[in-house]
Amino acid sequence: MRQDKPDLVVLDVMMSSVLDGLSVCREMRMESDLKDIPVIMVSSIITGPHASMFPTDEYIPIDTWISKPMDPDDLLKKVERLIGAGSS
Repeated sequence: MRQDKPDLVVLDVMMSSVLDGLSVCREMRMESDLKDIPVIMVSSIITGPHASMFPTDEYIPIDTWISKPMDPDDLLKKVERLIGAGSS
């Protein structure tokens, strides 16, 4: 990610790796070369059966949320708002 810095990162709260999306985002925010990259967090936790797992008492350093199932138009609008249409 440092070599080819993305314009935007989309993370899922519950990923199938050692880290979860919230941890990845927190680590990005601590890195000077990654801290300003916009982050969209995707999750079904907010309204799903795992809602009790959602961290409500701590700062979550993201730019916006998208609930699953994702609405493609909503995703596109949020991407355009965060990085602008036609940015590269």
